[in-house]
Amino acid sequence: MSRPNRPWIAAAAASTALGLAACSSAPRAPERVLLEPVAGPRFEPRAFDPTALPTVSRAALAAPAYAGGALGTTHALLGGQEFEDTDFWDPIESNYSIAFDSSYENLDDWVGVEWGGGVYFNDGDRASDGPVTPGVLDYRLDSDLEMYEASLGVRRTFLRTTSFRPYVGLGATMTYYEAERIETGAPVPPDTVDYRQQIEHKRVTFGIYAHAGFEVQLGENWMLGLDARALRGTDLPEMFGHGDLDYDRVSFFVGFGG
Repeated sequence: MSRPNRPWIAAAAASTALGLAACSSAPRAPERVLLEPVAGPRFEPRAFDPTALPTVSRAALAAPAYAGGALGTTHALLGGQEFEDTDFWDPIESNYSIAFDSSYENLDDWVGVEWGGGVYFNDGDRASDGPVTPGVLDYRLDSDLEMYEASLGVRRTFLRTTSFRPYVGLGATMTYYEAERIETGAPVPPDTVDYRQQIEHKRVTFGIYAHAGFEVQLGENWMLGLDARALRGTDLPEMFGHGDLDYDRVSFFVGFGG
């Protein structure tokens, strides 16, 4: 008796074997591993602490806005000057003068130092006063003066950290001068010279000065102001009488600094 032919059984067995082989060779998906958290410091928000903020001291708030530690200025002065003895210097007792001064004051010191210089020059002549009587000499005086002044002293400026600053100063001067005076006389009418006398001096004299004024700061560096100055104690030897170079002066100035 022969066994029945079952081809489907063989086919099913072959399909099963191929499926198992394919499953064994296919790549597998990676396995997922859960990690446990590592123990460590935990972040916790801190409470607001107002003392940790930057603070400004009362002393800093009370300090002036002026940031500099010193006050330094230079003035160029143009003014009118008149000698104290107007009779002696007539007809050149008054004229214009050109001068400059500089100063430096530490804000921590009560006074500072100042120095400066100036120049004055003039010439002129004058005749006898009143009507001339025939036969009487006609008197004439010719005067010529140049003076160069250097000064050194102390200065005190008030309201140093403001734009309006009054000041006072005091010091000593050294003045070099060249002075010439000529006296002449002639009959009336003046056809001949009756006499002529000439005196010329080139010397140095010393004196004491005082001045006061104010300056107005216009910007970071420029200023305008007014200055009044007096010089006393100078001396001239005999020049048709004892004289001096003492003067009073008022000047307008333009300044630089602050």
